[in-house]
Amino acid sequence: MEVYVYVGRGGRQMFLPERDPKEEEEAVFSYKVTESCGALVVTPTEEGPSKDLPPERVFAYGTLTDPEMVVGVLNRLPMIIYPAVLEGYELALEDVEGRYNTIREREGSKVKGALLAGLSDEDVRAIDRYEGYPVLYERELVEVKTPLGCYEAYVYIARE
Repeated sequence: MEVYVYVGRGGRQMFLPERDPKEEEEAVFSYKVTESCGALVVTPTEEGPSKDLPPERVFAYGTLTDPEMVVGVLNRLPMIIYPAVLEGYELALEDVEGRYNTIREREGSKVKGALLAGLSDEDVRAIDRYEGYPVLYERELVEVKTPLGCYEAYVYIARE
């Protein structure tokens, strides 16, 4: 399965089964959704999925699971893999300058989300700012499971 998504001005979205150069030219941004080994992989239209993921990765479990939000934060679209699972944690709603999702350690639990891969140092700094690191959230290195394999990734956890 492969679907091309073109997002235009005003949030107009087109979902097409094959690349459309005219839509790509007119789109604010576009991406491809491909099924690979049971995972849905979101990549820029010119890239394909790979099991050899670039080293800088972030496990997202909230707003950054949405490709449009990722583009809003990074001004580009990295590879995004769905589903990604973090075991030994549970999703929690905490009062972090308002009510926001966070995760807490809990044996036997798991959190489903997305793995953002191929991030630059600048991308990680942009996500740091978006997540309120280091004031509101801490950043920890964890192991995340995907259908493509297990990978180390940063995750943001609200400070207690």
